[in-house]
Amino acid sequence: MDDILEYKNELYSISNIDADKNSIFPEESFFEHVSEMLSEAGIMDDVEYCPYRNTRKGMRLDGYSWNALEKTICGIIVNFTNEKDYIETLINSQIKDISKKVTKFFEGSINKDFIESMEVTDPGRYAAQEISHYIEDALKIRVVIFTDQKLSDRVKKLSIGEILDKETSIEIWDIERLKELSYSDSDSEEFTVDIKALGGELKVLPANNLENGVSTYLGIMPGTLLSDIYDEFGQRLLESNVRTFLDFRAGTNKGMRKSLLTEPERFFAYNNGLTVTATSIKTEIVDGQTVVTELENMQIVNGGQTTASIYFSPKDKGKLKGVDREYSYSEIDLSKVFVQMKLTPLCQDSCRLN
Repeated sequence: MDDILEYKNELYSISNIDADKNSIFPEESFFEHVSEMLSEAGIMDDVEYCPYRNTRKGMRLDGYSWNALEKTICGIIVNFTNEKDYIETLINSQIKDISKKVTKFFEGSINKDFIESMEVTDPGRYAAQEISHYIEDALKIRVVIFTDQKLSDRVKKLSIGEILDKETSIEIWDIERLKELSYSDSDSEEFTVDIKALGGELKVLPANNLENGVSTYLGIMPGTLLSDIYDEFGQRLLESNVRTFLDFRAGTNKGMRKSLLTEPERFFAYNNGLTVTATSIKTEIVDGQTVVTELENMQIVNGGQTTASIYFSPKDKGKLKGVDREYSYSEIDLSKVFVQMKLTPLCQDSCRLN
């Protein structure tokens, strides 16, 4: 606990010094500091500080973020106690209360009268307009909490009821999680892709064993599993250079979408496949076949557009005119889609757990 308190006091000093320097509240300084940390780690991009409070309507928002790589809108709340030398606990009832306030703001954002009731210079009006603009294309909504408190349970993500008919979750960046990210040796938060928990199966064959113990595997990634992995981890799977060159504003690759819809069984033959790395992997032998069960810090270093096509195409509301009939992209059957994959654990055999 002492190291967490030390880190909290460090954040306290940074926030207050920056607040004094820029004539802002420590809460805003804390928001900006955490946003920058998450952006550098590739977890959250294009964060906007737009504070809004309406106690009468039970609404609150401190900022938002639109993630085009995941088609996700984040509604952000800051829970900054600004208490030095003491760590408070964030309990479930507080989390539920926060989620209700963000939910009401999102619901208000699609109401023209609500937007026009705010002053033109109100940051909340800008946030509501932006949310209203993106909401139709959004697949998911996240309520994100930045706090200098500590969670009573080590839960990073919670599922809640839908907001505006969109799948919604709560993601919490408490003081302990922020410390782990800040002190991490890597550029991003460590995560584990538990393939068993996702209900998938990833069979591989050893393809190359080097003298230093590093192995390369060749395998076949099921389309359903790849979609589920991206749904869970989003842009964290993509290295920063891959994220830079991906652009979904014009839609995913038309050729891939057509193949997924009309010839899903041949997608394997047409596609160049994935190149994947992981800091370590867990495998087991099933009926004489090597099966990957976990991937630590999985990264797709080649195949980002393929991943995007497989994930987003079945969610596309458009249609494709065929020779015999008109196809809807919602008809795509990912159970028939498979992608070749090269997997390289970035460690020696000593850190590959079987």
